[in-house]
Amino acid sequence: MSGANSRNSIEYFLQHEAKDIINRYLQQDGFSFDELMREIWNHFPKGHHPLDMMDGFGSILDNLAEFCPKILIQALSDESIPADPTRSFIASSLGRIDLTDEVIDALSQAASHKNPFLRRSAVRSLLKLEDNRAWGVLQERLKDRSGIVSQCIWDTMTNPDFFDYPYGIKALRRNVADEEFKQYNHREWSRQEQILLNLEARPHNARRRRRKPKATSEDPSRS
Repeated sequence: MSGANSRNSIEYFLQHEAKDIINRYLQQDGFSFDELMREIWNHFPKGHHPLDMMDGFGSILDNLAEFCPKILIQALSDESIPADPTRSFIASSLGRIDLTDEVIDALSQAASHKNPFLRRSAVRSLLKLEDNRAWGVLQERLKDRSGIVSQCIWDTMTNPDFFDYPYGIKALRRNVADEEFKQYNHREWSRQEQILLNLEARPHNARRRRRKPKATSEDPSRS
C-alpha cells in the first residue's frame, strides 16, 4: 500500500502514531530529544526520505509546545542539545503558541546564540509573535553578522516604527542608495524607500534627514 493511507506515510504517522508518542512523553518524568528522534526514525522503513522524519519531529514539537511549553523553553537553552537542527526546531515550535514572557525570554536568548541557524529560527519566531517587547532583540539582529538572520527581519518587518532608531534609519538609507538592489528587487526597494520617507518626515528625525545635493551651475566665463 502507498500514499497517505500507508502505514509508512508521514500522513498516517501524524494522524495515528504521533499522538501516542506525545501522550507517552508528556507522562514521563524525564525527556530526551535524542530518544524522541530515534523513536520517530524507527517508525519509518529504512531508506525513507529524511524530510518525513523531520516533519514528524517538527509536528510532535508543535504539539508539545501547545500542551507543555515548559519542556521546550528549558530545552532551548540546554547546550547539551544540538543547536541545529534540534533546538532550531524547538525555537520554531515556540513561535506557534500563545505569547508569554517566558517564551519571549527564551527566544530572545536563542536569538544571540553562536549558531546562525538557531538565531534565524529564534528571530523568525519572534517576528511571528508580533510583539514589540521583542523589538530590542530584533533591532540588534538587524545588524547580525549572518545574512540569513538579518534578512528574515527585512523580509518580514513592515512597521516603520521598528526602524525608527539611528541604525535602522542608517540601514534603510544604505539599502535605498544601492542601485543594484533598486534594479533587481524594485518592489522591495520601493517598500523600504517608503518606510525611510515616513521616518524622515517625523519631526524628531529632522537632524537625520538626508541632505539634498547642492545644485551646480556652470560658470559662463569658463565656457
